Amino acid sequence: MWLTCPNCSSEHEFDDAPIPAREQELECTDCEHAWRETAAPGSTQGPGARP
Repeated sequence: MWLTCPNCSSEHEFDDAPIPAREQELECTDCEHAWRETAAPGSTQGPGARP
């Protein structure tokens, strides 16, 4: 799964394991910005995920 950093817009690949319904903290390896990603209801990927 690919996620986009909300701070610098860089894209990062994460394991294909779905983001749990609860929030998960992620950190950008480019700008070190940390953010919380939450899976959308009924989805297996978070809102920052790209297809």
